[in-house]
Amino acid sequence: MTQLSLFDLSMRWNSRRASYRPSQEPIDPSQFSVEPVGDAVARDFVIRHHYSGSYPAAIAAYGLFQRVASFQQELVGVAVFSVPMQPKAAAAYGADPDAKFCDLGRFVLKDHVGGNGETWLLSRVLRLLAEDKQRPDRRPLYDLCMSYSDPVPRTTADGDLLHVGHVGRIYQAFGNSIYLGRGTPRIHWLTRDGSIVSPRALSKLRNGERGAANAYEFLRLHGAPAMAPGEPEADYIKRALTGGPFRKLRHNGNHAYVFPCGTHATRQEIRRRMDKGLPRPTKTDLPIAA
Repeated sequence: MTQLSLFDLSMRWNSRRASYRPSQEPIDPSQFSVEPVGDAVARDFVIRHHYSGSYPAAIAAYGLFQRVASFQQELVGVAVFSVPMQPKAAAAYGADPDAKFCDLGRFVLKDHVGGNGETWLLSRVLRLLAEDKQRPDRRPLYDLCMSYSDPVPRTTADGDLLHVGHVGRIYQAFGNSIYLGRGTPRIHWLTRDGSIVSPRALSKLRNGERGAANAYEFLRLHGAPAMAPGEPEADYIKRALTGGPFRKLRHNGNHAYVFPCGTHATRQEIRRRMDKGLPRPTKTDLPIAA
């Protein structure tokens, strides 16, 4: 497998399979609208189409609707803002420790939407988030939003290409974004269908936190053995991952981006603290077996 240059391509999804469209391919804005959608609608769309097959802890979700006939429209994209997976991530990249932030947890457009539909949607959902989530003094609740792109290709256990990798080209094209570099390298465990076994979910199971039952059900669903009576959770996780049909993948870290989204003064401060002028990536990684 060779590295893929994504400089002029926009990623799309359909039934958990990635594809690409030319980035400069226009859409007709008169045929599209952006509206808030409920958690159930967003979850169903994301799980059906996104390669991860998972849905984050949502703060707000917005849908991209395309007019298909008079008084009829189709949901063709979803943006989900979510609780940060790493509560201290923004500060680790240089933000004020008190800055309030969220993640752009999922951003999914179907494969027929034109290339520049991504930036068109992103600008609108960030504006809607600032309008819908506010402090008592009517300032935007979130000072910044973080997002990540996974540049490592991924296959199913049968060798079918599930995810070709992406470098965050949409975030680079969005003028207000800041590239922060790469996250922490780690070893991921993959299911047979290519899904990542969430490290956070394993932590919940290991520590008996809320959501531990869901983490256990996920492992069992993907072929892990049952937990033995009285077996410590940490021992079970080790046994399940090494004894079940799971695979290791060495990952050099996701690319991280930030969107300043508070007041003008806050945005300027975030840019001053977080923008290190790093060169932006243009190619995916080569897969490395663990």
